[in-house]
Amino acid sequence: MKTREEMKALSFKEADKIENEVLEAIDDNDLAKVKDILKDYSAEINCYGEKIFKYKK
Repeated sequence: MKTREEMKALSFKEADKIENEVLEAIDDNDLAKVKDILKDYSAEINCYGEKIFKYKK
């Protein structure tokens, strides 16, 4: 599992690539692939719409 620091260190392009992979797997209804991708990334729920991560430019 990636640490919060490792996730924060992702560039916007890297984070966008991961997001696209997840969304593509969801569109394909490939739940095993979604689970495999997300097992490395912890999910933090933020109910107030605040930014959790600041991306490096």
